[in-house]
Amino acid sequence: MSRAAFLAHLRADPADLTAWLAYADWLDEQDDPTGAFVRLSLDFTAGRVPVEPEFAHADRLDELAAAADPDTREAMADYRSGLPVRLQVCGVMRLGPGPEAAYPAVEHSVVLVAVLAGRVAAGARLTSEDRRWRPRRPVSGVEVFAEVLERAEAGRGPTVVGLYYAEPQAVAAGTILVEDAG
Repeated sequence: MSRAAFLAHLRADPADLTAWLAYADWLDEQDDPTGAFVRLSLDFTAGRVPVEPEFAHADRLDELAAAADPDTREAMADYRSGLPVRLQVCGVMRLGPGPEAAYPAVEHSVVLVAVLAGRVAAGARLTSEDRRWRPRRPVSGVEVFAEVLERAEAGRGPTVVGLYYAEPQAVAAGTILVEDAG
């Protein structure tokens, strides 16, 4: 089988995880580092990668993505971004109040998350997968450090993004967040 044949099948049926793994095996046989990218992407999507200090786990995925075949990277991004939102908390920064703060009048939090799957946007209502953490307000903004984004999408752009909450938040690293159904 060829790269083109694998990618044609994966574009037609992106949820075929067995085909993704067979493709990763084939890439390994070709000594193509894209196989490691495919495997780690699938592990991220499933939430099987533990949080590491300084976001080392997310940096590893971003480095593999940069070296991966562009067509494979795009097919994986299409698959991952088309799934329901799943985020992994990497840490929480409590900020403000103060003149340098994004919300100078109130204490607020930036919840740093690895985007595992889906698309998350400002205004999203998120909760922990186990429903133990549920903020009173939706996400006020999404950013990659100082660059404010309208949305973050799995497989497109940096893996770790910050979610602004206009109130203090306390959620443990490693917690998986999903969209709140209500």
